[in-house]
Formats: sequence, structure tokens, C-alpha cells
Amino acid sequence: MIGPCGHQQLYDLSRRGTGKRGGYTGKDHAKLLKEEIIPKIKYFYGKVNSDLPDDQRIRPILQQDGASIHRAKEVKEVLESRHGMNYIRNWPSYSPDLAVIENVFGDMKSQCGSQLAKVKGRSQESRAKIVKIADKWLMSRSDSYIDNHIKSLRKRLDLCRKTRGEYVHY
Repeated sequence: MIGPCGHQQLYDLSRRGTGKRGGYTGKDHAKLLKEEIIPKIKYFYGKVNSDLPDDQRIRPILQQDGASIHRAKEVKEVLESRHGMNYIRNWPSYSPDLAVIENVFGDMKSQCGSQLAKVKGRSQESRAKIVKIADKWLMSRSDSYIDNHIKSLRKRLDLCRKTRGEYVHY
């Protein structure tokens, strides 16, 4: 998970699944949101907002794409309870122009591709190697790396509007 508050823990969702063949389900995602992600977001924003007057406090926004696990009933129930934050609904399932995480993953794949290609199979050991490579790469980025992606979002949104959702040429 990557957020505007800087480097965060990466979650290996592939090993957490309770679905058929160990797949990650909406129920699994709802549990992760409720027990790990939302409490961490609330803790961070609690620290950020502690010295601010009520009218200047920052309200966190949770952005997920439109993947089926994100649209699951259990996830909607967790998000509807608000937890003091806003969330974006009706987001396309794959939208690299609008999602900071897709840009970050694209950079990681291009810079770590040869290392990732050496990892074979779907075993727990293979997954652990991939998470280790990704985590090492992410932690080597400066905080401004994520900030710059976030700052570029307005330009990308404007270009998406201009092209009416078609491919954006940068």
C-alpha cells in the first residue's frame, strides 16, 4: 500500500486469501481494511491533525480501483461506515492515468523487471522473494517520489477529461 503519507507497508495479498485455491476475496479485503489499513490511516491522520483547528483538519481519502474485490458487499459495508474518511466510488478497474499506485508499480516493474523475472513459480517462497524485491525498491525511493506522483494527478485528470477517457499521450 502506498499513500500520500509516504512509505507504508506492502501487503502480500496473494498469501492471505481464503477463497478457492487460496485466492484473495472481498471478505479478505474487508478484513484487511478494517483491521490493518484503516487503523493505520486514522493513526497517521490523527498525528497530522492533532495541532490543527477543526476547520483546517485533513480528511483522508481512500482510493481503490474498481476491481471486483473492492466492490464486494463486505468491502462496501466497511467503507460505508466511513471511519472519518472519504472514499472514491466508481473508479475504473485499471486506470493508470488516474491511480498513483499504477504509476508506481509501472516504475517498479521497469526498474526491477530483470530481478522479478528470475523468480519462478507461485510458492510461498517465490511470493516472499517478490515482496522483498518490491519492498526494497519502494524503501529506496524518497518521500518526494510519491509526492511528485500525487502532484501530477491534477494534470493527468485534466488530460483524461480532454481525451474523454481515451489513452493519454504524455
